[in-house]
Amino acid sequence: RTALGDLSTMDDGATLDDVNQFLQSDGSGDAPPPVDFDKEQDLAVTGPGEAQVVTMTFDKGSYVFLCFITDTEGGPPHFTKGMVQQVDVS
Repeated sequence: RTALGDLSTMDDGATLDDVNQFLQSDGSGDAPPPVDFDKEQDLAVTGPGEAQVVTMTFDKGSYVFLCFITDTEGGPPHFTKGMVQQVDVS
């Protein structure tokens, strides 16, 4: 994945555990991803002291916010450190 910040729609019935398991896998399984990466929304990267304000309209459903970038020194993407969050819109 090359996205930096990401917002994706979760599939019906998918859980955050499903998303985390998929992200930790190598993607070689038979099951499709539990999120719709074709409809993802990438967000800009901000640095220390910077801010970003984004206005979005959400349809009813479950979404996952996650971070694919790494620390400036490298290492694993931030979602492996807990930067992944489910948001449910009713």
